[in-house]
Amino acid sequence: MTDFTLRFVHGSDFHLEQPLAGVADVPDALRATLVDATYLATEAVFATAVDRRVDFVVLTGDLLDPRAAGPRGLAFLVEQFERLDAAGIAVYWLASELDAAELWPASVDLPPNVRHLDAGRGECIVHWRDGKSVARIGPLAALPLRREGDERLFTIGVARGTPRIVPGEAPFDYLALGGEHERHILHSGNPWVVQAGSPQGRSIANVGPHGSTLVEVDAERHVRVALRTCDAVRWREEQISLDECQHRARWESVLRERVAVATAEAGDRAVLMRLRLMPGGNHIGRSQRERLAAEVLAWMRETFSGGAPAVWTGGVEHEPALVDAAAREQDTILGEFLRTVDALGERSDDGLQLAQYAGATTLVDDLAARLDFSTAQARDPLLRHVAELGRELLGGEASAAGLAMTGAKTLQGTMSAV
Repeated sequence: MTDFTLRFVHGSDFHLEQPLAGVADVPDALRATLVDATYLATEAVFATAVDRRVDFVVLTGDLLDPRAAGPRGLAFLVEQFERLDAAGIAVYWLASELDAAELWPASVDLPPNVRHLDAGRGECIVHWRDGKSVARIGPLAALPLRREGDERLFTIGVARGTPRIVPGEAPFDYLALGGEHERHILHSGNPWVVQAGSPQGRSIANVGPHGSTLVEVDAERHVRVALRTCDAVRWREEQISLDECQHRARWESVLRERVAVATAEAGDRAVLMRLRLMPGGNHIGRSQRERLAAEVLAWMRETFSGGAPAVWTGGVEHEPALVDAAAREQDTILGEFLRTVDALGERSDDGLQLAQYAGATTLVDDLAARLDFSTAQARDPLLRHVAELGRELLGGEASAAGLAMTGAKTLQGTMSAV
C-alpha cells in the first residue's frame, strides 16, 4: 500500500441556492430526493474528506449565494465546516463574486478551521501538521514566479476560470480551479491542473458523474488524482435511431438495454433521462415522430419510474432528417429559405440573438438563458426543425399533395362518423 504524505479534497461550485432544473411531472417517490439533491451531493463532498482523513479541503468558489440560499443554506454549510473542524480538517476557501467574504452575514460565524484565500491580496497559507509544514496554498498572484527546487513545499495554486498556464514554468504542483459545472483535467502531471466541477449536475446539460477530486501525494511527490462521485441523482441522455423504432417490440428491447446500462453505471442513484429519437435511413414525418415520442415517454415512465433505482424520463425529443442538398440548390422560395437557415447555422458570434424578443419581463434572465443558442450543440437541432417546417410549408406540389391527402382523409373520417 502506498504511503501518502499529503491528502486533500478539491471541491467547487456547490450552488446551494440552485435546485435542479428541467424536471417536470416528477412522481412523489422521487420528489424529496430531487429537492435535496444539491445538499446531498455537497454533504458527500465533506463525507469524503472525513472518511479519507484528509489534511485539508480546498474550495474554489460558488459554494452558495448567501443572499439567495436562505437560512437553510447558510446553516448547512456552517454545519459541514464544523464537521470538518471536529475531525481536525482545515478548509481553504477561494471565494468568487457569488460567495465573496463580504457577502457572508456578520451574524453567522464560521468555525476557526475555515480560512479565506483572497485572490487580490496575494497571500499564501502554509499548512502544518504535527509541527511540520506540508503544503503551501495560495492564489496564483501569491505564488513564486518559478519553481524553487526539489525541496520546496508541495504547492497548490487556486484560481477561478481557466488561466493561461505554461506547464514547465508553473509555480505549483496542483492548480485547483473553479467556475465551471463540469470536471476537467486540463493538464495531468507536473503540474496537475484540475477544474473541479459541481458535485451535482443541475440539468440535462450536465450528464454523467459529478463529485469532488481526491488528491494524494506520496513521499516521492508522486500525485494521484481521482474523482470521488458525490451526485445524488445522475443525468443521462440516450439516443435511439428512428430506424429502431419501426416496431414497438424492437424499441422496447433497445430501451430496456439502455436503462440497464444506465442504472448499472449510476449505482443506487436515481437516473434522470432524456431520450432523443434520431433520424435514420427512413424518412418519418413530424406528426408520426410526435406520436411515437409520446408513446415512448408514456411507456418509459410507466415501466421504470417505480424501480430501484428509479429512472425518470423527463422528455423524448425527436430530430428531423436533414433536408437533401437538391432542395437547397433550387431556385425557389424553399431553396432560398433553406440557404438562409444554413447561413444562420454558420453564425457563431451572435447565437441567433433570440433573447431580444423576450421583452421586459421578470423572467427575462431565465428566458435569455433558454434562448441562448451561441453553441452549435444548442443551435443545430433548432435549425433542423426550422428547415423541416419550411420544407413542409414551402415544398410546392409535394406539400400541396400531402395537404390535400390529409384533408381528404380528415373529410372521410368526418363523414364516416356522421
